[in-house]
Amino acid sequence: MAKVLGIDFGNSRIGLALGEKELATPLKIINGKNWHTVLQTIKKIIEENRISYIVLGIPEKETIGVNKFGEFLRDNINTPIKLFNEDFTSKEALEYSIQMGYSKKGRKYLDDVSACMILERFFETYEN
Repeated sequence: MAKVLGIDFGNSRIGLALGEKELATPLKIINGKNWHTVLQTIKKIIEENRISYIVLGIPEKETIGVNKFGEFLRDNINTPIKLFNEDFTSKEALEYSIQMGYSKKGRKYLDDVSACMILERFFETYEN
């Protein structure tokens, strides 16, 4: 069964989630300012979890930063990368965190939950 890494890119923070078949789980939030450090973290996750492919969230109105980040990943890892529309995942992550009873402090950074939402939508679209 394919294991998938979901990425919610941000210039300051990058949210990561792991998924398999229809299930996705938030993994972690990493500092997005040093792409070489981000790359090392992603490579480690790929190796430790035997990731089959990556789903990178792309907004409908693509930004220069996320496009450059996607190119950077493609140039530096061998794992296939699939792009997927991430519109409204931040809003969904906030709604989810409220329903789950996260405190206001716990809702401050939800990038990993957004990455999870990206994977869940991807699985709903392509895995069913």
